[in-house]
Amino acid sequence: MNRVIVPMNAFHHQDLSRKGQEAFLSIIADADAYGVELRRELWMNFREELKTLKPKLKKLNLFVVYSAPVELWEKDGALNPQLETVFREAEELGAQRLKLSLGHFDADHSDLAQLKDWLDKQASEVNVLIENDQTLYGGNIENLNRFFTAAQKIGLPVGMTFDTGNWSFTGEVMEQALAKLSDYVDYVHFKEVKERQGELVTLPLSEEPASSWRKPAQVFPESMHKALEFPLKDTNEIRKYISLVSEAGAESEENV
Repeated sequence: MNRVIVPMNAFHHQDLSRKGQEAFLSIIADADAYGVELRRELWMNFREELKTLKPKLKKLNLFVVYSAPVELWEKDGALNPQLETVFREAEELGAQRLKLSLGHFDADHSDLAQLKDWLDKQASEVNVLIENDQTLYGGNIENLNRFFTAAQKIGLPVGMTFDTGNWSFTGEVMEQALAKLSDYVDYVHFKEVKERQGELVTLPLSEEPASSWRKPAQVFPESMHKALEFPLKDTNEIRKYISLVSEAGAESEENV
């Protein structure tokens, strides 16, 4: 089952700045991708781009994830008021998912009931996801586990985006994250992160059978929403990696 999504940050930043995100929708659709992840930080003019972007998204029938570089919880543990803004933007785009980062969740002070009450009042198809980001607090396994455990207890409808490469930036072990967090995951970002000349860089998925990205592919079902979050050039290359990820998911289903 192909539920592979292409994030806009997989394309060259200069091309995105020059052409806008809309210009890449046809490339993604032509590769038979399931959907697109639009990125808030890449807008040049949200209101202007929305006029042509939204009808094209509907025409191409792409599943839409809206990624916003917004932390759910502020430094004092309070709910970030920016949630309202980015949630409304996600609705305007017709997105099915809104991806945020955890921020400074404090189990003693962060008001999960307030968040649940707010979400319960939204007559919306947008589901909120929290991603393990590259910060030491938002990409910390224990912090994330505390949040999702507490959220589950009160029936808070928030899932997780599991980024396979970001654990390298926070010094966490992906296998430990899988063991503790896999039950909360709704969406997986596939990429490989390696050290090159003293820096961590994001690379395309290796086709080697022992590659690290295959471990989560074996844990999560084939039907899971999955993203190719690494440099991509064109439709043919996207097709190649859709096949690679889909085959890995199918193999994991066969081995269950």
